[in-house]
Amino acid sequence: MKKYIIKGQGKNRLELNRGDILLLAWLAKQQVLKTDQLYKLYTEYIFEKIELNPYSFKNRLRKFEKYKLVRSAKFAEGFTGDRFKYYTVGAAGVELLIKEKLLPKDFNKKSIYNHLKKENILHFLGAGQAAINIICATADLENRREYVSLPPSQHRYEEWIPNIRSVGPTMNRGAKQAATSRQNWSSNYKKPQGKWMTIVRPDWIIHKKTKGRNDRYLNIEFDTGSESLETLQEKIWRYQLLAENRPNEKHILLFVLPDKTFSKHYNFKQIDKRIEKIFDLLATEENTKRSVEVNLTACVVQLDLAGYLGFQLLTALFENEVDFIS
Repeated sequence: MKKYIIKGQGKNRLELNRGDILLLAWLAKQQVLKTDQLYKLYTEYIFEKIELNPYSFKNRLRKFEKYKLVRSAKFAEGFTGDRFKYYTVGAAGVELLIKEKLLPKDFNKKSIYNHLKKENILHFLGAGQAAINIICATADLENRREYVSLPPSQHRYEEWIPNIRSVGPTMNRGAKQAATSRQNWSSNYKKPQGKWMTIVRPDWIIHKKTKGRNDRYLNIEFDTGSESLETLQEKIWRYQLLAENRPNEKHILLFVLPDKTFSKHYNFKQIDKRIEKIFDLLATEENTKRSVEVNLTACVVQLDLAGYLGFQLLTALFENEVDFIS
């Protein structure tokens, strides 16, 4: 395996292998990851069950940070709450990834300095954890590269909405104004008036590329119980509209709720009740009928089962068999 020597001598010498480079590429894609999330990707996906203890991995991350391949921040919530370190790619990491053609030359280097300042970092990391669990479930597949993890900023669900007044010319009456009418038509035809509107913005997306069939998009909504059921219903309507407007794509809506494998922050008794409420919402007669019409699959699951269920949905093992799962 090719070695990438960064700098240093003796104990301070840093050599990167291809797996290290791929880990940095994953970090650049995911924007922010906790230590244990990086460890899971490294040992279960990139190297597929490599024997590397967590302590050695943490020491390696410290060296990465020393040479500015990564940057980090600490999260601490009271005396009994969550405490962890989380990372984003550093300036030297970006340069290395551009050199290895794993990032485009026009990559916005300034953006990495905002990643560690994200608001509601637990929510962002929770959605990322669901995506990692699903991606790691594909590790043994020969076609695992067909499963692509996408932050919503890299795959926007937008549609062009034209202004009604600009669809055609003003129909002027009278020969005197005919030339003005033709000019308006020409101008509007060349420069349509309107704006791009976001239909819906998932917390994360897993894209399954397929050959000869519709591509599949698993849209993750990481739900912590802070939104009302009315707000969730509006999201469901938006995903139904998305599926209707894109019949050549298969869309899946997966509500994922946190559990103790991720955080101490949440009231897990309330989480169990929340799962039941979302299940009942998805299974109403109106939502069931509408989702079937537009070919939308909608499910709810807790985080530790998201990897298995998400993988099954993307590989179509449950297609036409199960619509709502909790």
